[in-house]
Formats: sequence, C-alpha cells, structure tokens
Amino acid sequence: MGNPMMPGRAGRSNSAPVKAKNAKGTVRRLWDYLRQQRKGLLLVFLLTLLGTAFNLITPYLLGTVAFDRYILTGNYAGLAQLCVWLLALYVVASLTSWVQAYIMTAVSQQTVFQIRRDLFKHLHDLPLRFFDTHSSGDLMSRSTNDIENVTTTLNQSVVQIMTSALTLVGTLTIMLVLNIWLTLVTLVTVPIMFWLTRLITRHTRRYFGAQQKELGGLNGYIEETVSGQKVVKAYVQESRSLSEFNDINHRLLHASIRAQSWSGNIGPVMNLVNNISYALIALSGGWLFLQGMTSVGVIVSFLSYSKQFSRPINELANQFNLLQSAIAGAERVFEVLDERP
Repeated sequence: MGNPMMPGRAGRSNSAPVKAKNAKGTVRRLWDYLRQQRKGLLLVFLLTLLGTAFNLITPYLLGTVAFDRYILTGNYAGLAQLCVWLLALYVVASLTSWVQAYIMTAVSQQTVFQIRRDLFKHLHDLPLRFFDTHSSGDLMSRSTNDIENVTTTLNQSVVQIMTSALTLVGTLTIMLVLNIWLTLVTLVTVPIMFWLTRLITRHTRRYFGAQQKELGGLNGYIEETVSGQKVVKAYVQESRSLSEFNDINHRLLHASIRAQSWSGNIGPVMNLVNNISYALIALSGGWLFLQGMTSVGVIVSFLSYSKQFSRPINELANQFNLLQSAIAGAERVFEVLDERP
C-alpha cells in the first residue's frame, strides 16, 4: 500500500460521467473473440430464424385465417383443426427457444473463457511499472466485474438482437402484404421511437462508463486498505481512510443511480408510444372496415403485428442499454491487454 498519509490512487477518481473512448473498436474486438465460435453462432442463427418464423405466422393464423375463413363463415371444424396446428407451433417454438438459449450460453462462456485467459496471461507479461500505477483492486475489478458484464450481455443480447432484427423485418413485410394503409399508420410512431431511443442511450452510455470506473476505483481502494491495514492502524489513519472510502462510495452511488435511472426510463416511454400506435391502428382499421377496404381478420392480425413490430424496437433499445455497460467493461479489459509487455 502507498503512503497512508496520502490519499490512495483509487481515491482520486473523477466523478464526471465518461463514455467508451472507442465503442466501435471495442465491439469489433469483442466480435473477433465471438466469431471463433462460428459453428455455435451459425446454429443459433438458424434456430433464431426458425423460431422467428413460428412467431410471425401465428398472428396471421389467429386473425386473417381464424376470423375470415372459419369464425365468420361458421366453419367450426376448420377452427378446431387450426387450434391444433397453433398448439403444435407453440410447442415447437418453445423447444426451439430452449435449445437456442442452451447453445448461446455455451458460446458466450467459451468466448469469455478466451478473454479471461488472455487477460490473465498478459498480466504476467507486464512490467513492474504497470503495477506501480494501477491498483490491484482495480485490476481485480477488470478481471471479474467487467468481464462478468460482458458475459451477461453476450448471454442475453446476441440472441435478442438477432431475434429482434428478424422479427422487425418479417413483421414489416407481412404488414405491407396485408394492408399498406394500416402499415403506414403503424410507421407513424417509428421516428419518435428511434429519436427517444437515441436520446436515452446517449446518456446511459456515459453513465454506465462512469459506474464501471467508480466500481474499479472502489475495489482498488478496498484492496489497498485491507492489505495495508497494519500501516493504517500504526499511523492512526482509520478516520481518514473511512472518509476517503465514503467519498468513493458516494461517487459510485450517484453514477449507478444515473445509469440505472436513464436505463429504466426506456420501458415506460416505449410503452406510451406503443399504446398510441395501438389506438391509431384500431381507429384506422375500424374506418377502413366501414369503407369496405379491409376485413375484420386483417384488423385483428394487424393489432397483433403492431405489438410484434414495436416489441423488437423496445427490445433493441433495452439491449443497447446492456451493451453500453458491456462495452464500458470490455474497454477497460482491452486497455490492459493493449499495455505493451
């Protein structure tokens, strides 16, 4: 531990929000590790494609086919047969989702295994001057907390991003085929969603970066203080050490509150926009039906597809929040890997 009469290195952290210095470069380097699991990723993509197809066809069957072909015509035998097919689709889709999640977990764990191995090996090759300017606690935080953030994001975000992108494209295509006017009504709220998403993620990226930085500083200060406890007691520095710890802890508290608050805003905001879109489609669909320009089944399908269309946008926005935290943590790991041995 350093001189107990002087503030520790970890205690001089800047509380201003920071963001990734090179987000694109960090994502590219993460992809370099991830693509080593090509077979697993390909299988995950194929399962995602299959599961998305099942989810896209069910609103069409529930609306256009069930209402227009069976319910309105009184063909209840056909309706019963359709229900059996729908049940089978739901079962297969659930099994596909389970297998997909299992494979993606293995892919993400293998990827993080490689990153952790490279980091630990590189630490043994670094010169002593590197450890003189970096606290052990901060290095431990990069090796554990930051890599754990990457693990969580790979487990959740990769599959979710693929599913959301495929669902978005597939839903838009089907809606255009069913009714172009209702599709245009659905698209009215899309620019608002993108603008709000961009506004929120711009703030979350900065604050998640600040959170990871302060967490590393806190871990570093704790490690230095605990390992040098005899020196602290010998110079009667307990009060000063506690005061410095409280300062760092408060900075971490404020950074975490800002990050989590901005991240939590996106759900309620998107729900509001989705409800507005749902109401517009219901009103427009009713008017088009009265004008003889659409059918009841198409309106029912469109109401389901409107939720499917907005849900991927919401999920992509939420995944961007997770990605900000993972990118901030991964960049801290790559900073160590970039140190010359």
